[in-house]
Amino acid sequence: MENEIIRIINDLNNYGFSSSNVKEILDESEIKYFEEISVSYSQALKEVKIKSRIEEINKNNTNKVSKYKIYEITHDEFLNEPLTLDNLPLLKLYLSKNILKIAKSYLGNDIRIRNPLAWIHPATSLTREIRSQKWHRDQEDSKMLKVFILFSNVNENNGPTQYVKSTNSSGTFKNIAPNMTWLDSHWSNRNKFIRRAYNFFREKFPYNYSIPKKNIVKATGDIGCIFFIDTNGLHKGGFVKEGLRLMTHCNFLNAKAPMLQKGMPLEKFNHDEKLFSIDYESQAFMSLEDEAKAVLK
Repeated sequence: MENEIIRIINDLNNYGFSSSNVKEILDESEIKYFEEISVSYSQALKEVKIKSRIEEINKNNTNKVSKYKIYEITHDEFLNEPLTLDNLPLLKLYLSKNILKIAKSYLGNDIRIRNPLAWIHPATSLTREIRSQKWHRDQEDSKMLKVFILFSNVNENNGPTQYVKSTNSSGTFKNIAPNMTWLDSHWSNRNKFIRRAYNFFREKFPYNYSIPKKNIVKATGDIGCIFFIDTNGLHKGGFVKEGLRLMTHCNFLNAKAPMLQKGMPLEKFNHDEKLFSIDYESQAFMSLEDEAKAVLK
C-alpha cells in the first residue's frame, strides 16, 4: 500500500493525474464506507422520484428554471436533505488516512475539504458542451486535488472526465493557458467576479499553443476505481451516452487557497446549506480524530 501511495504522489507531481482502486487505498475499517454508499446508490435508483429525474434527463426535459442541473442528480435529491456526518458516510470515506496522506503530501500539511458530492449522471442526447463539459481550469488555487470514486463501471460511452496530463502548475505544459488571473484584479463583488472568471475560462479559453492530444487521458474504469486529479490543470466532463455514471467527488485545498479566505465562496465547509450541513457541536463531529476535525474547518 505504501508503494502505491508513493506512485500516486509522484504521478500527481509529474502529470497532475493518477488512478488506483479503493482496495489499494482504504484499510479494512474504511472499505465499509464505500460499501454503504454503494447500497445507498442502489436504494436511490429504486425510488420513484429518482427514476423520474433520470427519465427527465434522458429525454432532456429538465425545466430551464429548475434548481437542478440539466444533466446530473446530486446527493441532496436522493437523501432529501443536505450531506451530514450521520446520513451518507461520504465524508468518512474521504477522511481515509491514506487519502489524507496523499492530499497532504501534494498540497502541504494544512489542508481543507470542500464540496464532497455524490452524483448520478444519466444518459442524455445533448451534444453541445456546457459549463464544466468544456476545457477549463478550476480556479480555487493554482494547486489543488480532487478525488473521484466510481460507483459504476465507466467506459467511453458513460461520459468519463478528460484531463490533459502535465497542464498542472508543476507540469511540462503548465503555460498552455492563463491561470489564476483573477487574483491580479480588484473588484467590489467577489462572487460576481469569480463567476465571470469561470465563464471566461469555459467560453473563451485563450490557449498559448494547441492541446497535446497524446496527453489527454480519460477517467474510465470499473467500480471502485479512484482518480486523483489536480483540476487546476485542463480538464472537462463528458457526455453520458448510455447507462448511468455513479460517482463521488471531494475537493482538497491548502488552507491558504485564495477561495478559502475570508469573504470568499469556499470560506466555510457549510457554504451551501442545500448540500452540506456539519454540526460542529454534534457527537458525530466530536468523535472524529483531530486530523479529521482540522480538515473540516
